[in-house]
Amino acid sequence: MLIIDREEHKVYVAPRNVAGAFLDAQWTPLPQMETLPMSADEVASQFLAALHLDTWTEERIVVDEDEITRRMEAREQRVAEMIAWLDERLGQNKDVPRKSSAES
Repeated sequence: MLIIDREEHKVYVAPRNVAGAFLDAQWTPLPQMETLPMSADEVASQFLAALHLDTWTEERIVVDEDEITRRMEAREQRVAEMIAWLDERLGQNKDVPRKSSAES
């Protein structure tokens, strides 16, 4: 796996299990969920009541296609910058043997 440290501007390569353990260690575990003191039918009933289906109305959202295009182009630019940054780092480490994706 490729790990990119955005704060240190470094790139690491590690086996999936090692990288997974490293990334998992960065996050505190989620607390255990408590069992609800209700049946599934009661939960469903409360959920439907909370939706206020008797007063619900559909709203149409106008999509600004130009805004979508601008955001897609901005994302493509950020990806291109990241690729250039990674290529630059690879150029600095030419003596580091590269592992092909077929070997992973």
